[in-house]
Amino acid sequence: MPENHSPGRNQFSPLMYSRDCTNEDDSSTFTPSANLLNSLQIRAQALLDELRAYQAHLQARNRQKEVEIGVFTRGVEAEVKSLEKLRLRFAEGNEADWAECEEDDESPQLHALRSSNLPFYETVWNVAKSCRGITALGKKVYRSAEDCPNHIEKPGDQVLTRPPSRRSHIRKKGVPVDIVAEDGLEWIKVSTVTEKRLLFEMAKEGWESYADFSDGSDIRPSNDAPADRCERITKLELVRVAEELKAASRAVRVQFQHPRIRLVLPKVREGALHDVDAFIAGLRATGATVQCGQGFVNTNKVQQEVCLEKVALNHEATVFYKNETVRMVKEVSYGQANRTFSTHESHALLGTQQRLDLDRLMPAVLTRQLTETLNVDCTILLALVSDISHLRGPRLTSDSNEPKGSYHKAILRQIDAEEVSPLLPKEIYPLLMGRELKCTFHAAQRMREIVQCMGTSSERTRADILFGEREYQGQPISVLRQALSEQSSYSVPYEIQFPIKVVDFDANQLLLSPARPESVPGAERIKAFPSSIAARVVSSMHLSPVNSSVFLYGWVERVATLTSNRTVARGLLRAINELLDQDERNGIQWFKDDEIFMGPQIYICETARSLIGKAKSKRER
Repeated sequence: MPENHSPGRNQFSPLMYSRDCTNEDDSSTFTPSANLLNSLQIRAQALLDELRAYQAHLQARNRQKEVEIGVFTRGVEAEVKSLEKLRLRFAEGNEADWAECEEDDESPQLHALRSSNLPFYETVWNVAKSCRGITALGKKVYRSAEDCPNHIEKPGDQVLTRPPSRRSHIRKKGVPVDIVAEDGLEWIKVSTVTEKRLLFEMAKEGWESYADFSDGSDIRPSNDAPADRCERITKLELVRVAEELKAASRAVRVQFQHPRIRLVLPKVREGALHDVDAFIAGLRATGATVQCGQGFVNTNKVQQEVCLEKVALNHEATVFYKNETVRMVKEVSYGQANRTFSTHESHALLGTQQRLDLDRLMPAVLTRQLTETLNVDCTILLALVSDISHLRGPRLTSDSNEPKGSYHKAILRQIDAEEVSPLLPKEIYPLLMGRELKCTFHAAQRMREIVQCMGTSSERTRADILFGEREYQGQPISVLRQALSEQSSYSVPYEIQFPIKVVDFDANQLLLSPARPESVPGAERIKAFPSSIAARVVSSMHLSPVNSSVFLYGWVERVATLTSNRTVARGLLRAINELLDQDERNGIQWFKDDEIFMGPQIYICETARSLIGKAKSKRER
């Protein structure tokens, strides 16, 4: 079967069986190896179909760049191709090859089937389907070589201050993470290691109680002290991986927090064996959360057991799967058949698995994280009054009394961009709808200065409408919306609440005063505003009074700041993370395990708008 098939067609490999020709009364029957191959192929294709459905869901919403699943998907595709090649290899042989495979447990064919990576891929995907906000599957994260991979911090350990790192002297090592969930806040590592394999590794590392461990020996609990066992367990591979993940997470901050580490061990039971429990304790000592078999439904085993409960009858086979009967008609020859499964049958074969909730898997939309009150930056205020944002085509040039070609190149680029994708109806208005709008005195003052200096008459009118000033003072919301709509090519949505309230906020006084505790509704306790970090950020970035006012107000009041000032906003977030890392290295903790450091919530609008400004003089043209 060719590896590249027509798009939209789900192709499954044919069901294979061996036939006992010496007994004409016996129906065609499947050998165990054929059953295993059939099961693996059907499950692999079903898994690939779900992954492709998720990719299509992302592409339909233009969010495919937000989720890294290419490496994982290619791994599953490689598994599908590998199984198909194995089927073709058997198909080219005869029944003697199958019989030899069944009699020889060490045959390469049977070994290839039993060592398939499919159960691991299935487990990872099943765990992922129980998560929210998936941003990556099969991702490598990196840690600095300065971090000790085998160090587990204990209370009282001295934390040394590391000098500023030089990129040229840092050697990074990739650590695999199977699932990045919760919009980056959780790293999940899945291991299908069995208890028997763990005990074997313990013996290999020198555990005396398991030095003579073998498949036929009785499993005896160790009499070593728990502390001694934990010390030796740190040599085991999975514990080392957990430590490396923890070290790598210290170099990453998502929403000002280090990602949490979760280890999923579906084939390991907790409370059954003392030494396995010591191993689990060693994993938890790294700071990771451990989820064992009791807390994880292993659908792979169920899938293997019921995927091919079949009755082979000359020209047809019936598959019973979770009370769903799927008729599979196949063309029979000795040891070879051709078969294509429909999409409906593919879904039937996933009956015991958790159903796909594609929206749940997708990363959170940023607009969902906006607060009920918005802090509007000066850059957005200018976009809300600019002729470029409100007027299109001939109306733009007629209101400004200047031909289009007479403006600066930067203004011309904004005019051209506006014609392709209008900023207000597509980006700004949806963010403002249904929210209380505020801005600081410094932001409003700066906007008025710019409008008075270089704004057109229509831009000045819109500024009055925005703040309910002059002739619009005291006017109801409906009147302000109607007035702004008359000054624009676009109607103002009913849900937008003008005027914007101007808040008198003194950033300098805030930075000089001690942190004030504030209570926030919710189960989680929130740290009081960190005035020390805020003051250091303002000082290191040399923020202007306007930027200090805007971003610190949103931070201290815990409301989202809407801005198109990308440089300052991203620099502020980066500076906060760097200061948190610096303090952490110096042993300064700004929050406990049950607390969250609440930094500023900033929504960056990637598109900026200027006032249309004055046209170039004839000499400049």
